[in-house]
Amino acid sequence: MDSITVEFQRFGDAPGVLRRSDRYIRTVGTSAPADEVHFGLDQAVLIRGMKTLDYDRFRGPGDVDAIYKVATKFLSDIKPLLEDFLSTASLPKHSSGPYQMEVVTRALELAQLPFEVLATPEIVVTRRIRQPWPPPPVVHSSTPKVLFAWAAPKQRITSQKGMDVPHERHRELLDNLLSDWGGFVGGAAVEIDHVTRAKLAAALSDTNQSFTHVHLLAHGIGPSISALDRMTPIDLSEEPEPSTFLALETEDGIIDRCRPGTLAGMFQPEVPRPASFAIATCHSGEVASIESGGTLAHVLHAVGVPVVLASQLALTQDGSDELITTFLAKVINGDDPREALGACRDALCANAEKTYYDHVALVGYIHIDDGLEQRLPQRKFEVALARLKAASEYAKKRVEKVLPQLGDSQKGLSAELHAEADEIANRFASVRERLMKLEPDPTLSKAQREELHGLQASSLKREAEAAWNLSQVLSGDDAEIWQERSRDALRDAAKAYAKAATRSRDHHWTWVQWLVLEAVVRGSLEGREDDWIISKAASQDAVIRQPTDYASAKERRGLLEQSIWARGSLMELCLLSPMVGRGEALAQAKGHLDELAKACADLEFEYSPITATLNQLERYEKWWGADPKLRLPSKLVNQAKELHSHLQALQGTS
Repeated sequence: MDSITVEFQRFGDAPGVLRRSDRYIRTVGTSAPADEVHFGLDQAVLIRGMKTLDYDRFRGPGDVDAIYKVATKFLSDIKPLLEDFLSTASLPKHSSGPYQMEVVTRALELAQLPFEVLATPEIVVTRRIRQPWPPPPVVHSSTPKVLFAWAAPKQRITSQKGMDVPHERHRELLDNLLSDWGGFVGGAAVEIDHVTRAKLAAALSDTNQSFTHVHLLAHGIGPSISALDRMTPIDLSEEPEPSTFLALETEDGIIDRCRPGTLAGMFQPEVPRPASFAIATCHSGEVASIESGGTLAHVLHAVGVPVVLASQLALTQDGSDELITTFLAKVINGDDPREALGACRDALCANAEKTYYDHVALVGYIHIDDGLEQRLPQRKFEVALARLKAASEYAKKRVEKVLPQLGDSQKGLSAELHAEADEIANRFASVRERLMKLEPDPTLSKAQREELHGLQASSLKREAEAAWNLSQVLSGDDAEIWQERSRDALRDAAKAYAKAATRSRDHHWTWVQWLVLEAVVRGSLEGREDDWIISKAASQDAVIRQPTDYASAKERRGLLEQSIWARGSLMELCLLSPMVGRGEALAQAKGHLDELAKACADLEFEYSPITATLNQLERYEKWWGADPKLRLPSKLVNQAKELHSHLQALQGTS
């Protein structure tokens, strides 16, 4: 995404009031000369204008069309002032896609300005303030873990009247979004209900949780009446009262006004920040000039959270939904957060009859680190692989659930269970659909395109396995239907692995998987001896490859892991050796398993190569060798069973 940065500097304290006389030093991009500018609007007029956009005005009594005209006129009047202030005449006129207009300033009076008025489907408006250096660590993972915290306090301890929030709907939206990873039940999301300061601080500082994203649902609320009471002594050294507090709860369930600074202070310096933090709170991005020490969004961004979403105005409930269904869905999928923000604004615009001016109110404080765009394609692959693993695990659990429900072995598959089974297939199809959308991208490297095809093939193989497992708990026609679905997916997987393998001779994994599935679906590897030799050479190269003297610890670990996985490939090639006329190689296969187990003994893996290899060997006996219509030689199946027992014994002693 093309980007232009417009930065404003001024002398003085951070809090300030907007005045026509104030001068700012403005820089546009990296090469334009700095110039001196001012904003031609007074504070009082700006406050009145922003209030015309608040959605409560459109829901009350009065002529709604007339009220809309007032809001529309304010936006049309302030737009040229913003364009002149940001020097938009110097921005790019042509771009291959949407481009980012990044506004950088620490001057709080400028944070009040509705820069988002200038956002279009082609222009993504973001904000940024300079963050601490070195930057704190950030949680980046292809497997999401979302913290969902919400508060709905009572206004007084003697009153049951509460400040309700749509927590049930947001929980459902998050559960659906994270269903590939098991939702709340599977640990992909953690809910803290009636959240207090202590609970929120504990969750944000818990390094064992490492949340990738936070979704905070609560009301924004002004200062307490007692703080403004005329009998309250004035402390000249105290912090100024912010205009908007976060309405958390006390242990008694009443309102606890949490300052922005208190929220930011919940992050300890050494604790990794979530990749994004969405504050579904009214006025969480609003600044009230002199009275404020910073907005809720402002301070979170200042302590190193790279992406913070908030609202300058009262936020509609429909608008708050889009923070989940559009923004969070996209960033979890590996999309650029700037594009996710733009898509969220577009969705709010499209639903303006319900969300009113939420598209103007939504602010995004976004810090893009160097190399993000280069990493995005790889991240999408990693997310797709995580989805595949999650879909496989889901399929396994659903099959386990189906088994006791069948009861009588002669009972057919009910409509409800048919729907369950179809959902399994749909999850794999959804992953492949996402992968196919990546294929036309001309920026993909050769290695990335090879990996893309490998993931597509892996999806088909996993779907075939899920269909076979389901067929094993059925009988009669139902069992045969799902067995045939498994065979069809297996044939497609063999073709997909062939496509992936022939793109490069360097990746042993795709070559070996192709040969294995060729043997399974054809019952023969006649004419494939040269391909077997290529696979073996690629696997041996991966085993013996050594790091350079200047390689980092991460690179050295990567090469070591690759050598371990290559041992599994060599083992399987030994198993296939007789099918290409190379004779028995069972002893060599056991030797490779010995080396694999030895190398794994002192290493920790997210997914153990030993477990993966055991699962693969088990497929020969319980799937491919058990299918009466597949023609895998029985001797090969028995040898796979022997290797499985051998590796199990090694696992027990490692």
